[in-house]
Amino acid sequence: MSGRVLFITGEFPPMHGGIGDYTSILADALEPHGWESLFMTSSAALDGANDPRIVSTVDNWDSSIVETARQTIEETQPDLIHIQYQTGAFQLRSAINTLPLRLGFRQRPVPVVTTYHDLLRPYLFPKAGIFRRWANRALAHGSDAIILTNERDYNQVHRNPRYRDRLWRIPIGSNLPVATDVDRDEVLARYDLDPAGFVIGFFGFLTADKGVDDLLDALERPDMTGIELLVISGDLPTTDTSNQRYFDRITARLRNASVPTTITGYIAPEEAAQALAAVDLIALPLRGGASLRSGTLLAALKSGTPVITTDPRAGDSLAPFSPGESIWLVPVSETDFLHEAIQLLRLEPSLRVRLSAAAVDASRQFSWDAIAERHLEVYTSVTQKSG
Repeated sequence: MSGRVLFITGEFPPMHGGIGDYTSILADALEPHGWESLFMTSSAALDGANDPRIVSTVDNWDSSIVETARQTIEETQPDLIHIQYQTGAFQLRSAINTLPLRLGFRQRPVPVVTTYHDLLRPYLFPKAGIFRRWANRALAHGSDAIILTNERDYNQVHRNPRYRDRLWRIPIGSNLPVATDVDRDEVLARYDLDPAGFVIGFFGFLTADKGVDDLLDALERPDMTGIELLVISGDLPTTDTSNQRYFDRITARLRNASVPTTITGYIAPEEAAQALAAVDLIALPLRGGASLRSGTLLAALKSGTPVITTDPRAGDSLAPFSPGESIWLVPVSETDFLHEAIQLLRLEPSLRVRLSAAAVDASRQFSWDAIAERHLEVYTSVTQKSG
């Protein structure tokens, strides 16, 4: 089956953000299967870009998006709408949550699929707790199919029998290509790092949940001489409005850290993949616990470099990655444990090789071909029902 899908996403390249990168790669993976992708996204995506697939843009994700969506549907005639939902990407506003219902549940011209990249609730007004919960339920209620990306979120939504017949679990994939034939010395020299040292890599945005403070607490110790830190990316998502103060503080701390530190800033995906492959160890001490909803974690595990991260939250799973076999786990915000794990892997090169090889092997389950195939199942299901 082939068709046309209209993606609605708060982020899209060249904006910096994992959801935008994910949506762009998914569209590319669907194309060989005969699916044309169009995009309704934020106006910022037009800065420095000329992607003809962007058919409508939004300045503010308020109630005006209903008319924008209706007009876009009329002009482009998609076979389905696919919302890539992460509340922060939509300015923390709830208009996207009610969009499917306002288009007319079960009576609209095309079905709606929603991928929840997280279950965080939008901001409405102070003390709006019950209404914020309702907003996410409204989006689920108005969707013909609901996609969750990890076990914990899937199980949480599955508790509601109203949604079970519309529920799908499809993992995300790495947003980076695979780096091959990487010259470690050349890549490290590119960032003024000493190839003779032991280089630890951190990959991702500098937001409070990424645990960079914890990483520095673990590294800034007397027995960590000879270690260098490469912060790969180290900026903020374009749509992030809540982490600027933290970003300013952690950036200052990184620049004044006792451990030699280089911050790359935003770099092209190919360069980021090379940097991940060149470092000796990747440390991602995520304060919310490791999760397979994290594209940065999946990119790190796929890179061929061993990864230390934090224990997942209760009810979540990192399968097929196994602690001590393909990934090294430490408790959240326990910097002594993180310090000890870094020292252990620093002194055990054979363990690093074993971890990285097993992680690369397990990562094959998150190929974009497999992800596209699963989406085709969803698209076929909802379009046949609506037809």
